[in-house]
Amino acid sequence: MGWSSSKLIRRLEKRFQQIPTWLAVLMSVLCLAAIALWVQEDVVISSPQDLLRRKVINIFFENAESFAIVAAVILYFKSAPDRKAQKHYEAWRIIDNAAAAKLTTSYARCRALEDLHQDGVSLRSLEAPEANLSQVRLPRAHLVEAN
Repeated sequence: MGWSSSKLIRRLEKRFQQIPTWLAVLMSVLCLAAIALWVQEDVVISSPQDLLRRKVINIFFENAESFAIVAAVILYFKSAPDRKAQKHYEAWRIIDNAAAAKLTTSYARCRALEDLHQDGVSLRSLEAPEANLSQVRLPRAHLVEAN
């Protein structure tokens, strides 16, 4: 089928982002709780009431830190698209501010353009009149209608 690892990762990431955050956290914590109970040799769960025994609850509290870390990691990954969008908005703000100030050279604008291009953002209709962009590296950039 010709799958590259980066393509597979992007596809998995897209699927992961479709799962509601609360469900991802809940399922992960429940799986960890089940594993924590399973590794305890002296704990036998034969009915739902057994989950309320002091020993079982103690196991949950002993592993609360692990549960919290897993939840934090999931929240971090689930917020990645928001952080990426914020990064793009900031880059466009830098580009717009440099254009408004009529700067011919701006290291910040060059970096912002390179970052946007690297993230796959189209630079179509980019307006940077009289800007010196000779040092900007934009291989195979889509610069249709840019000036």
